[in-house]
Amino acid sequence: MRWKGACEPQQAPFQHTPRVNLSLHQIKIMNYNNFVIARIVHILAVVLWIGGVGFVTTVLIPSLRKTQTAESRLSLFETLEGKFSFQAKVTTLLTGVSGIYMLEVMDAWSRYLSISFWWLHLMTFVWIIFSLVLFILVSCQPCNVA
Repeated sequence: MRWKGACEPQQAPFQHTPRVNLSLHQIKIMNYNNFVIARIVHILAVVLWIGGVGFVTTVLIPSLRKTQTAESRLSLFETLEGKFSFQAKVTTLLTGVSGIYMLEVMDAWSRYLSISFWWLHLMTFVWIIFSLVLFILVSCQPCNVA
């Protein structure tokens, strides 16, 4: 008695399909809804992220300098910074995930090899630096215990 399929060559569970550079028109036809949602999420996340950073640097920090005592400055900053930190982490993650998704869908990874897409390099660099500061360097700081 022979086991069914015991000597037959095994087929790979996932067959590789060759990559095709997709034009925007093909993306609209094949995966329009997901791509549009990713772009909306990406834009909203960037607006909230950069808007939050702008608020902290142009409104919050100058306002804290005008507060009377150092103790009240510190407690107010810690309260507001805790709320902003959560928002910054969420929007930074959403920005990265949606950006990577759009690069993958458009098969646009080769744009990193072209200097004409300098803005893509710059956006990625800013995102990486901000993410390192937000997720790694901030969590490595020793806690000030009074």
